[in-house]
Amino acid sequence: MDERIENELEIIREYYSDIEYESEGHWFLIPEYPEMPDEPKWTPQPMPVAFYPRQGYPAQKPYGMFVPADILVDGDEPDNFKPNPNKQPPFDGEWGQLSWQPKEWNPAANVAEGANLLSFALTFKERFREGK
Repeated sequence: MDERIENELEIIREYYSDIEYESEGHWFLIPEYPEMPDEPKWTPQPMPVAFYPRQGYPAQKPYGMFVPADILVDGDEPDNFKPNPNKQPPFDGEWGQLSWQPKEWNPAANVAEGANLLSFALTFKERFREGK
């Protein structure tokens, strides 16, 4: 999986130039997720988002996104949110986990041709648009 992740990191960096990567656990951090909708209103802003590929990736689709533990949507805690998950990103701050997974997941041997961690990160905007 390490070679695939390295290839995917290159692809992600083309889109999210400020991505941070922690090789232990293959954690990714987008310090300021750029596709936040105007409505509903999510706080804090800017919104950092962390994620990692689950065991069995890429056959096992990625799940969840890690966001600040004090996240609110229109002033309320979002649905399907764990403010203190067992697994924590290795980045500064207190993190919670929003449930999320891509609807479609068709990875290919060539990371640029099928579903990958960039395509996963790009779907986060769908979850943010859903709101609560």
